[in-house]
Amino acid sequence: MKSLGIFLSGLAAGAVAGILLAPDKGTVTREKLCERVRDVLRRKGLLTAEEVETVVEAVAALEAEAEAEAKEAKKEHHSAKK
Repeated sequence: MKSLGIFLSGLAAGAVAGILLAPDKGTVTREKLCERVRDVLRRKGLLTAEEVETVVEAVAALEAEAEAEAKEAKKEHHSAKK
């Protein structure tokens, strides 16, 4: 179980680095990253296909929530400037 935690930590660090250094748009980069994560987790047998999809769906929901929060903050910022 410890090795799974280390693997996922490394995966997360690589994901962050990939997003920060990627030349593509954020949405394209995230799609590529999700696909690679799915492939690795399936090949390594760390998670079943259903578990991988559950994780991907949770991440997508968090992403949508973060985008909504960012839009709201941007609106508030622009309103405060006026």
